[in-house]
Formats: sequence, C-alpha cells, structure tokens
Amino acid sequence: MPNRHTHLDEGGPTDDLSTSKEVREILPWLKLSAELDPENIKTYVVTAYWLRKRLNQVPEAEQVLRGGLRSNPNDPQLLFELGRIYFEDYTNSTVARNIWEAGLRSWTRQAPSLPQSDRLKMTNENFDDRFMFEQLQTYLAQLEEKAGNRDAAIARWELARLASPTPDDIQKHIDELKQKIGGNISQ
Repeated sequence: MPNRHTHLDEGGPTDDLSTSKEVREILPWLKLSAELDPENIKTYVVTAYWLRKRLNQVPEAEQVLRGGLRSNPNDPQLLFELGRIYFEDYTNSTVARNIWEAGLRSWTRQAPSLPQSDRLKMTNENFDDRFMFEQLQTYLAQLEEKAGNRDAAIARWELARLASPTPDDIQKHIDELKQKIGGNISQ
C-alpha cells in the first residue's frame, strides 16, 4: 500500500526524477508501444517528452523523434517537437527554423484539397491540425521577433491568430509589435 500520493511526472515515489525507478520503468513500455504501433505519433512525442524534460536525456529524445520520422516521414507534430529540441535545448535557431518550416510544408500537404482558411476554422474535427498550425506559426513568430524581424514576426502572428482559440490575445501582441515599428494598427 502506498503511504503517500505521487505522480510519475512529479518524480514518482522519490523526489529525484533522474533516479526514480518508476519513471525509468515507463520508457521500455513506451518503446514497445512504438514498435507495436509505429504510426502512433503520440507514443514518440510522449517518449521524447519524458526523456527530454524529465530525465534530461536530450540526445535520446532526439533519436526517438527521428525514429518516429522514419516511420512517419514529414509528420508535422514530430517535426515540431524536433524543432523544439534544437531551439530550446541545442539553442540552434537556424536548424529549428528549417525543421519548423518543413513541418508547415508538411501540414499544408496533409489536406491539399481544402483551402487553408477552411482547415483553420474552429471545429472539433480539426482541433489537432489547427493546434499544430498555431504552434508552428507561434514558434516561428518568436524566432522572427528574437532575430529582430518584426514584419516577418507580425506575418507569422497573423497566421497563428487564424487558428488560435484566443485570437484577441494574439491581436494585442500584433498591435504592440506594430506600434514598435510605427506601423498602422488594424483589427
């Protein structure tokens, strides 16, 4: 019987995630899951998350995502997560940008018969697609801001706003950027 309430993402029964036996025990099951169902994108994303964020094993997380891309070439979600590794962990904005732009191209090819605006309409059926588009555009917008490319950042933010469940918040940020460059603020 457990003597206290714990969660794996909070360290399991110990307070040190890097030595928690229970946390490490989940990884073989996640790897087995990927072998049994190599087209299940969530398995690769979850495995990479545990390796990267909870066990600080970034190269291993990268390898998991690359393995997912071998089974699911050009998957936007896997490319997004791989780009995050390069941006957040390796601090390589150039590679991250290239990966995220490849993710957007792949996202666009997934539903070529639909106009982009239809794919971004707020429906439950396309929530995951819309969310991925927003995430890719948001991270690319942040890269542009960081590089001082405000016009390019605004263009990215405007695209992210189309898919966002909170477009007003993004519009406020767009307006702030436009004010900084002395542009016209429009709604």
